[in-house]
Amino acid sequence: MINRLNLIVFAGLCLCIISAGCITTPEPAGSEEDAEMTALLENVTAEISLGLSLLQESNADSADKLPKTGIEGKAAGEVLQEKLSRVSPYVISSLVIDAEGIVTAAAPVHYETMVGTDLGYQPEVQYANTIKKPILSNIFLLKEGFSGISLSYPVFSGTTYLGYTDLTFRPEIFLRQYFRPITEKTGYEFMVLQTDGMILYETNEEEVGKNSFTDPLYQSTEVPKLAKKVVAEKSGRGEYTFWDTDWKKETLREISWSTVTFDETEWRIAVIRDMQDSSSPTMVFTPRSDEELNRDISGMTSFLEKAVAFSQMNGRDVACESFNDPEGAFIDGELYIFAYDMNATTLVHPYQPGIIGENRMAIADENGLEMLKSFIDLAARGGGSLYLTFPNPGDEYRKQMKLVTIKPVDDTWFLGSGVYIPELNAVVNQTEIDSLVSRVKEAQSLALTSSAYSNEYELFTSVNEKFGADRDYVFAYDMNGTCLNTPFQPEMIGKDRLNFTDAYGVEAVKLGIDAAKRGGGYVYVVYENPDTGNEGLKLCYVLPVMDEWFVGSGVYPDYVS
Repeated sequence: MINRLNLIVFAGLCLCIISAGCITTPEPAGSEEDAEMTALLENVTAEISLGLSLLQESNADSADKLPKTGIEGKAAGEVLQEKLSRVSPYVISSLVIDAEGIVTAAAPVHYETMVGTDLGYQPEVQYANTIKKPILSNIFLLKEGFSGISLSYPVFSGTTYLGYTDLTFRPEIFLRQYFRPITEKTGYEFMVLQTDGMILYETNEEEVGKNSFTDPLYQSTEVPKLAKKVVAEKSGRGEYTFWDTDWKKETLREISWSTVTFDETEWRIAVIRDMQDSSSPTMVFTPRSDEELNRDISGMTSFLEKAVAFSQMNGRDVACESFNDPEGAFIDGELYIFAYDMNATTLVHPYQPGIIGENRMAIADENGLEMLKSFIDLAARGGGSLYLTFPNPGDEYRKQMKLVTIKPVDDTWFLGSGVYIPELNAVVNQTEIDSLVSRVKEAQSLALTSSAYSNEYELFTSVNEKFGADRDYVFAYDMNGTCLNTPFQPEMIGKDRLNFTDAYGVEAVKLGIDAAKRGGGYVYVVYENPDTGNEGLKLCYVLPVMDEWFVGSGVYPDYVS
């Protein structure tokens, strides 16, 4: 028997039924904090249920159209592409899979290489073709190349079953849009599990993909026992001890959970809060001059180079022991060394001992930048710099913008260090990020239908007319770094910008190429804002157009109202 997806989303929840989803409420809250947690989560749970319902409605609409167009060929692909243009920006792809498990249509266009692929060996495909009903799959490694969820809907021609169409997404990214605004406002965390203990979402994203029953990270803690209790009971509250949000120390935590059902699939949703407040007064920040900041960056680079030389001379074990000592020789003010192997396993982090030995490939910063994937790409080409948001141990672990430099020790592991730059505002609200991703996906869709235009000039004219030349403009580059489109700087079109570096030495075009080759992602750069004429931090999102070029756009945090 194939397991359906029984997601457990740790949170306290509400009495309501939305479309195919129903929500079970826990016992009445006792404390003021309990009441606040429950009230917040009543809203977010309703939003998640509605979001899934809207996705399934789009699936149902396409399932109604496909018998008329046929489940294969260009017309079927257009049905899927049209569906993707209407759904959440965090949905990645859509397929049609026939009754034998063969992919007959795929979107976006660069997924068309999957057409003809036999997926009939996958238990999730077998199950969908067996029950012939709308379902959520369990999380599994999709042929698209990522671990995700397939939300599927059957396709019938009369009474004849043709197969099913789906929408696929990474659950941690899909759910982030609902949880992140609450976490930003309240500090509460969320976790999402399957009934087999697999974690689908956690505010500390390094926990995503771990099994809460069996992973070594949890074996010396109360987590496995608590997770089994959550699986066994549809709602409840409890306390347990685990690492705090910043992985700096263990702390007492409170959890509240309940159950949501969608398409016969159970979810449990809940909220987590630290019960021991260890916060301190905010440090007074004095902005540095450009000269002072450049001096700090130069000092960080020298510090990192010395650490690389030490590692090459003394070997990994000795170096890691030294770097992991918070009182050791490689702690210099705010400077410290972190290290990973090329598979994203943490080797060194002196201020976050809870993550040593953990694989962090899936983690992203608070705005969505895939940190470890970016680090590995930099290390593989000899090193480089990038920006990300990260807790500052020198300022009570508050998340700040950080300029990080990566250097390989050899071809198996790399070191990094960084300088915090609070001068660069890193706060981008979720609404702005949602709009950014939607804008780039729409531009990608236009580009993927470029056959409708007689030449590249007509395509980009259409793109620029739609998105404009103000701060929401869309840019495009080929995979060699040649600029194909940038409406507010037309003089750059056709130029090789592969080695472009911003004010702090970040090679943003190379980072954009890396992200596009991974299927899309986020990149930070310090760049001129066409609305103000001033340089500022810009969060960009890029998506590939086949394997030849990519489109992107950005948002300037300082400009967000």
